Amino acid sequence: MLTTCVRLWQRISQKLLRNIQKFLELIYIELGCQRMKEIRINMEEIVLQGDEGVQDVRTVNSYPSKVRATNSFQSRVARAILRLPP
Repeated sequence: MLTTCVRLWQRISQKLLRNIQKFLELIYIELGCQRMKEIRINMEEIVLQGDEGVQDVRTVNSYPSKVRATNSFQSRVARAILRLPP
């Protein structure tokens, strides 16, 4: 039973990560943002190099974790949702 639950969680986690990748593609296309370099991708997370310098490393997890967004990202998403010009 436990093995079945773990396998199910892994499949859900992998599907969520694929959906996150698709969502990032939509953000790049709709907002016209420069694509972030993918530093590492595994079954649980994507690590991206941000556009604000070498120290700007962004991790997207497909499992619950501490969540936060930068103001510039939030404003870009809001503009895209409201269809406002940049």
